[in-house]
Amino acid sequence: MKIKEWLKALFLKLAKTDDTPHRIALGFAIGIFYGLFPFVGVIFTLVTAFILKGNKISALIGCFVTNTWLSVILVLPSVKIGSKIFGLDWRVVWSDMLHYLKISNINDFFKAASSDVIIPSLVGFLTIALLISLSSYFIVIFLIIRYRAKKM
Repeated sequence: MKIKEWLKALFLKLAKTDDTPHRIALGFAIGIFYGLFPFVGVIFTLVTAFILKGNKISALIGCFVTNTWLSVILVLPSVKIGSKIFGLDWRVVWSDMLHYLKISNINDFFKAASSDVIIPSLVGFLTIALLISLSSYFIVIFLIIRYRAKKM
């Protein structure tokens, strides 16, 4: 299936869901957020969607659309953004991160990696995930309202 057809089918599933546009868009944005943020998965998506009363199905769709593969692409931009926020040189943070990633044991990685590497990277991911998920909320709610108005 081509990407355009896949995206259209995905949108139609969201738009035809028997829920309010707000809840569908909120669920999708929650899923996008957790899908973009590394090391966080489906459980956090569902729990947050439940707590915030977002649509759980759209949350799962958002999570699966972005889960893991996009996190890999966002590593360098998150390091750059996080470093900028903390006033650090992103090249140093990136170099240190690459050095620490060579450590095979995850516990040793967190012991060795300083707050000058982990904190800026996580803040960068958080910033990117928030911006993309907020944007996705507004895009999805607009498209669903528009689609449903045409169907009436």
